[in-house]
Amino acid sequence: MLSGVLGLILGLILFAIGIVWLIFPFMVNSWLKKIHSEMESNTQEARNLVQETIKANQLLAQSLVATKAAAVSNAKKKTAPVPIADPPTSAHTLTLSKDGQNIGEYTLTNVRQMLKSQQITLQDMYFDRATQEWTALDLHPSLY
Repeated sequence: MLSGVLGLILGLILFAIGIVWLIFPFMVNSWLKKIHSEMESNTQEARNLVQETIKANQLLAQSLVATKAAAVSNAKKKTAPVPIADPPTSAHTLTLSKDGQNIGEYTLTNVRQMLKSQQITLQDMYFDRATQEWTALDLHPSLY
């Protein structure tokens, strides 16, 4: 009788192992399909994010180009100072203006030195006696 019970227990154990052996591959296959589906979903989300990032970077680049162009345009349109009442008559000197303020009369040599030392920039203005207008220094022919 003992051997019959042991045989029955051993049979049940083997039966359970067989069932697990049959079901396990299907369970693993189901898990793998679920993981694969999630990976595909995540991959598509990543692709979408990359496309959105590319579009955002393109818009940012366009905005930066437009901003730079506007800044350059505004720098060239700098407000000229009010002309002085009696412009100097010396042909060898320039009357300079920085940030809309008349800063005095200088020789071309002095102006070149001031440019070199960055006391003034080519965007600062000089009074052009020929046109009777304030003009950016970068347009003065003798400074080059």
